[in-house]
Amino acid sequence: MINMQNPKLIFFDVDNTLLDSTNHQVPKSTQDALKQLVTNGYTLFIASGRGLSNFLLTKVQEIIPWNGYILSNGAVVYDSNFNEIFHHYISDPLLTELIQVARQNHITCFFGGKQNILLDPINDYVEQAHAFFNEAIPHQGTYQGELIDKILVYGPVHYAYDEFRSIEGLSVFPSMSTYADIISEGISKYSGITELLNHKNLAIEYCAFGDAQNDIEMITHATIGIAMSNGDNLLKSQADYIADDINQDGIAKMLKQLNYI
Repeated sequence: MINMQNPKLIFFDVDNTLLDSTNHQVPKSTQDALKQLVTNGYTLFIASGRGLSNFLLTKVQEIIPWNGYILSNGAVVYDSNFNEIFHHYISDPLLTELIQVARQNHITCFFGGKQNILLDPINDYVEQAHAFFNEAIPHQGTYQGELIDKILVYGPVHYAYDEFRSIEGLSVFPSMSTYADIISEGISKYSGITELLNHKNLAIEYCAFGDAQNDIEMITHATIGIAMSNGDNLLKSQADYIADDINQDGIAKMLKQLNYI
């Protein structure tokens, strides 16, 4: 039964939130909690940095009937059947400038969209980042004007990526692994949430779980914003609650604490 004091809508990040990035599994306690939320009448959504093809590899979509998907850090919005509702692409001038900055600083980058392109040779940072995702390393290629909605740039853990922050029109979100997400300025998981909920004529009142800097807008605008204890310190400093580690039944415990289940 729905607790009327809690937002009915709940958004979940995937990597390091639902999906353990070490064992590459969704803990059983989390799966059980998600199923109980559905039974209790709550409406659940995904909000992930992954593009569609890499999200589907996780099989998270098979756990419960989700009500919509915010992917590529908010650049792409899908309904419950993966019909595309909104899709925002990064402009060609920004992509060209980013390539120049990456080359000048010897930083490998990946362009994601309908086609996924690794623009530079594989290095240790690339290998570590895609091991974090438990996915194959994309094929190397060249940018030929394809439609691109997100970028990864690769560097050491805790690297600031200041080279890219100076590019006007882009937002940079360092991750918990050896990469940073880069998307168009003004696009975020929160912007995707507002587009999806407006499309569904639903009020922008929701609970959200996340772990990284690309979750900051989603968490800070949430009615109840929850960071994972295994997550980024900046995010945790701005969350309403901090859940226990993903492998310590953090999501299930927090949902019980908040009387969702």
